[in-house]
Formats: sequence, C-alpha cells, structure tokens
Amino acid sequence: MSQDNEKSSCKCGCEDEFSEEDLTSLDELAEEVIFGKNQNRSHAIKDLWFEDMTKYLKECDSPEESKPELMFLSLSNALLDMFFDIVPREFAIASANNMSQFLTTLLINKEYNIDVMEKYMEDYNKTIGDSEDADEIETFDENWWNEKREYLNGKTMNDAITEMSEKYGL
Repeated sequence: MSQDNEKSSCKCGCEDEFSEEDLTSLDELAEEVIFGKNQNRSHAIKDLWFEDMTKYLKECDSPEESKPELMFLSLSNALLDMFFDIVPREFAIASANNMSQFLTTLLINKEYNIDVMEKYMEDYNKTIGDSEDADEIETFDENWWNEKREYLNGKTMNDAITEMSEKYGL
C-alpha cells in the first residue's frame, strides 16, 4: 500500500480508521454544523423569543436606560440554559466548566489588556521551542502559571484566574 493511500488510526483503541480525506471532510462538516448555521439559528431564536422579551421589557417597571442590559442578560441566560439542557448531563458539566474558564480568560484579557494564550505561547516558544521533553514542558507549565507577571500588576496567572473567577462567581 502506498503512503498516500494508508489510513491513519484514531489511536483510541477502536478499529475505525480514517483517511486524511475523511478527517478533512469531518473538519469541514464540523465547521458547517457548528458555525455555518449560526446566522440561521439566530433568526430562529429571534422568532422564538424576541417578541415575548420585547413585550416583557415594555411592561416591566425597570428604568428605560437599563432595559437593553436586561434584554442582553435575559437572552444570554436563556441561550446558556438552552445549550446546557440539550447535551447529556456529563457533557453539560464539562461544557459549563470550560465556559467558565474561557470567560475567566477573556475577562483577564480585557482587564489587563493582554491575550493570555498569546503570552503563554510566546513564552513557551522561547523556552521550550521544538523540545518534546515531558519534564521540561511540565516544569515550564508549572512555573508559567505561578510566576508573578508585571503585566498582571505583580500577580501570578493562577492568582489572576482565582481573583476573576471569584469576582464573577465562575
């Protein structure tokens, strides 16, 4: 069998094998299913909720200037509830934890005007480069999250994460 026609195993122990073409097709399908229909989903959600939310906001006695924020928070909460309700419980728990970590990272980025993952990758590439030494990578990782950073006003990344998580109850 030529190398071009060889199939790569998924390495999880199952018997299924996927060609590079299969994997590319899967990536394209995932992109379309996950992101490609979001505009259509947004219109469907609008048809489901917008009229009732607008009616509620008109009738509620909140100050007019707070109504856009109330609408945003209501919609955000409804979307999160819907998302976590439609996946199996174990995936919902993992997804909720991932969402909290992701939001915490974005809030740190905003608070300190940085990109956490960009900073991590810059330091990783400087320190580790192409090395595959597991001990070296583990030491780097442990140090990176626990070293005080000037751009975090002298806090460690772990401290910034804990602080932001606690501030928002994430």
